[in-house]
Amino acid sequence: MTQIDLPQLSLQRYADLLRRRRWQLVPIVLVGLVVGAVIAFMIPRYYVAEALVEHQEIASEMTKGENPFARIVDSAEQTIKLAVGEAMAALKWPEAALADPARRLQEEAKVRAHLRVWDSNAGDRTRTYALIRVEYRDTDGRRAADFANALVDSWIAGRVAKLRSSHAEQLQLANTAFSEWDRTYEQYLREKQELEVRYRIRPDLDPRTQQDDHRLRQAAHLELRQRGRDLAKECEARGAEGEQLRAQLALVPERTQPTAIAIQDTIRVAAAARLRAAVASAPENAKGAIQGLTAATLGRPEIAPLLTQLQVAQAGIAAWKVGTRERARLERDTQRLLLLVCAALGITLDADGTIPNPAHSDIALRLTDAIKAASLAAGELQRVTAELAAEARQIEDFAEGFRLLESKRKDVATAEQKRSDAATWAQNQSTYLAKLEQRLPVQPLQRATPPPTPTDPNILVVSLIGAVLGLGIAIGLVLLMDLLQGTFKTMEEVERALGLPVLGGLSHMETDAERTVAHRSRRRAGFGVFALMALVVLVVVTWYRAPTRLPGFVRDLLTLLLGN
Repeated sequence: MTQIDLPQLSLQRYADLLRRRRWQLVPIVLVGLVVGAVIAFMIPRYYVAEALVEHQEIASEMTKGENPFARIVDSAEQTIKLAVGEAMAALKWPEAALADPARRLQEEAKVRAHLRVWDSNAGDRTRTYALIRVEYRDTDGRRAADFANALVDSWIAGRVAKLRSSHAEQLQLANTAFSEWDRTYEQYLREKQELEVRYRIRPDLDPRTQQDDHRLRQAAHLELRQRGRDLAKECEARGAEGEQLRAQLALVPERTQPTAIAIQDTIRVAAAARLRAAVASAPENAKGAIQGLTAATLGRPEIAPLLTQLQVAQAGIAAWKVGTRERARLERDTQRLLLLVCAALGITLDADGTIPNPAHSDIALRLTDAIKAASLAAGELQRVTAELAAEARQIEDFAEGFRLLESKRKDVATAEQKRSDAATWAQNQSTYLAKLEQRLPVQPLQRATPPPTPTDPNILVVSLIGAVLGLGIAIGLVLLMDLLQGTFKTMEEVERALGLPVLGGLSHMETDAERTVAHRSRRRAGFGVFALMALVVLVVVTWYRAPTRLPGFVRDLLTLLLGN
């Protein structure tokens, strides 16, 4: 059988192998058990000291959800480990006095490796406080308890100092914010009052009432604007009328022949000119006053017959041909009557025998009236325009004032709310500081005491693991020994290795002497193992039942291995 043709492994083959090697397996297993016990004995054991800390609720550090203390516990797990250096310095350990910072940090890291912090009552969903358990392992029980207590005391002192410092800082920030918002509120209030004075907004009246008045002023402003448009149209119409009268005036001659009709028109125009100043205050009666004055003038006893004769004479002249005697007589009579009428009426004839054209004078008077009316309309339009501009500025200022005042009122309300929030914030921080003075939110609930015996790791578990490992190594050695041997064990191995059928087999024939020696050696090994196991069981039972019957060194060894 070569090393290349190794036998196939199977459960049945391994069982046969163990059955054949059982007397070789027993001492190897005993060696494995001894090795496991030695390993368990050589592993260093630690004293475990535990301290319990109670942490009450802190509103600023609470979280929402099923575990409101999660943030507090997470912070504690981190910060407690950071207080290792302070605890070492408080206990005056030599490691804390090292001058090299790197070595000191390494020593602190070693201590942190033996430290464990966890939430002890995390499963209680209705809890009102968190129980934080601090566990420290050390080879010295007194040292472990002292360090656990010093660590808890250092952390609690730092935690309380941090809470006080945090709330004191928050209180200072709140007072600063209150002062700033108070100044801002006063400033906004002054600016609001300045806006009320500047835009003439009365603070004692309802703003809606003032806004209604503002809308009425806007309606009046619209009416005034319509009045301005009407005046502009009137000025335009008066201007057009004046231009038209100027055009007519240019076409009408200033002098005309003194006919009766022209004299009557001249009398009316003169009467109108004299009465224009008198009836200026009552323009609606001007036409009637002119007609009355004209009738009174023409109704004089000496005027009416003369005008009638003049009109008849002038009408009769047209009936005669030029150059006839009768026409010349009528012309002389007409000239005489004309002089009498002009003398009676105060009308002066020009050298060419013409008088002022009443139509020209009438158009001139109408043009004067139109120019005056246009001037008055332009003046009224200018006044209305100025009033519109002033009123528009007032309305715009009033609207702008209300807009600015509304914005400033919002600023005042915001500043007042911020000031109130800052006051509430300061009051809450003062309350927190007062509660910290009355009762600390973090207190040691249970102090660590020196454990009587080391408890970590569990020596029984370590011994059992070592024994199992030893047994596995023993079984593996037996299998390795069987694989390394170059002999055939079964007929199947012969057929597989040589490729030839096996015709028969012959068992190993032992002599009586060999059988006797083998039987005696096996009996001695079995008795030795049984005696050793019985002795171990007897010692362990005696140690549990009556340890005083055992020698001192045996009790110390078992106490070290099995604990108290």
